[in-house]
Amino acid sequence: IIAGVFYSTKVSPITSLIMAIFFIFYFYINFRGEKEVIEEEIDVSKFDYLKIIIGFALLYGAGELLVYSGANIGRMWGISEFAISAIFVAFGTSFPELVTALVASYRKKDADIIIGNVIGSNIFNGAFVLGSIGFYNFQTSSRYSYELAALVSVSILFMAMSYFKIRINKKVSVVFLAVYSYFVYYWLKA
Repeated sequence: IIAGVFYSTKVSPITSLIMAIFFIFYFYINFRGEKEVIEEEIDVSKFDYLKIIIGFALLYGAGELLVYSGANIGRMWGISEFAISAIFVAFGTSFPELVTALVASYRKKDADIIIGNVIGSNIFNGAFVLGSIGFYNFQTSSRYSYELAALVSVSILFMAMSYFKIRINKKVSVVFLAVYSYFVYYWLKA
């Protein structure tokens, strides 16, 4: 759906409606059925709540600082607005997901929280955030064919890995990081 919106170069109220329906359907699929209830009683103190609030504040502040500083440095170096948003702004807004994934990996937590975090964030950004700008009849200046081809290819690869139960190990991670590094180089050169 997102690829189709960008390929058409226009985000209109109709595409916003389609993306909103997709977003609602996605949540319905994820929340339907029985929910597991945790029987174990968890002792939560006021200090735990304070740590959560401080953690959110630090994540938000760090993300804002990264976006603001990165955008200013990019403009100073003459980098295009698209490259600034694709690199610095995207990294800054994805910073909380990255930190959550790293902490979960370090603590050997269930990998489902990492995958769910990344997938949920991308669907929220793609369907809800991108869809909401359709009410302004937003028009893109390009079809972003190269980026969309990579997005669709990586999505198909992830689905295949999930279907065949292939683990995301260090070698697979290096490949994905190499692909991202190539795109950063491509955006900076454009």
